[in-house]
Amino acid sequence: MSTPSDSNDRAGAPDPSAEERVRRDALEWMERARRAERGEPAALGETADASKRHSSRARATSIRARDLWIVLGLGALGALGLVPGSRGGADPLSALVWITLIAPAAGHVAGRTGVRVWPVAPVAPVAWLVTIAMADAVSRRDLPAMAWCAPPVVGLFALGFASGRWFPNGSWRATAGVALVTALLAAAPLAGSFLRRPPPPRVAAGLLDVSPVTLTAECAGVDWMRHPPIYDAASTVDIDPSTRTPYEGRLAGLVVFVVGCVAASVRGRSPVRPETA
Repeated sequence: MSTPSDSNDRAGAPDPSAEERVRRDALEWMERARRAERGEPAALGETADASKRHSSRARATSIRARDLWIVLGLGALGALGLVPGSRGGADPLSALVWITLIAPAAGHVAGRTGVRVWPVAPVAPVAWLVTIAMADAVSRRDLPAMAWCAPPVVGLFALGFASGRWFPNGSWRATAGVALVTALLAAAPLAGSFLRRPPPPRVAAGLLDVSPVTLTAECAGVDWMRHPPIYDAASTVDIDPSTRTPYEGRLAGLVVFVVGCVAASVRGRSPVRPETA
């Protein structure tokens, strides 16, 4: 029969299994420290976890060659705006108009082909802005507020990018549709040239407002309503200042920029599904 003193001795004695765990943990910690000092790889389980974390970070920041070639090709399209015009040299306004026309469709191509929203997609609009700056530097015509054309140009590209991610299963006909809609909106103020009578002032003002070229040109400081082709076709002389005022780059341009970037960021997180013919 056990006595109370025997029970107290067993209760106060250390547990061999607990001591073994403490000793094993201490040896494991010391082994990790020695491996770290010598620069040796960690244990197999730790290496696998670290490789998973590294691969996930690499996928998030990697730049695929295919994506880079796509955005470089889209950026190169802006160089067509440097083709000499009637003035005999590059014209920054012509370059801006051309880039405005291609921005939504180019963004749609980047979105539907799975180009990463960051840091690859912005390469195309940045290349376009460099093109406009080059034309402005060598031309006798200057854009009064060239820097303020950047937000709407980037915003139009971002809106096109979001539309490409929204309908990733669309064919190239969808991109052609985006380009066609952009061209129709841009040409809307010129409707008076093809009509027997010019549209009423309020209608003409509305057609100017929906034109993306009007947005980027006026944000760049151009008096678009007094520009010769627009002045004659849209009969802007009949548009009262109370009916329409020019776009303000620091307001309208930034609104398009913010809306486009938010839409592209939200849709850019969604995976691109396989395309259909």
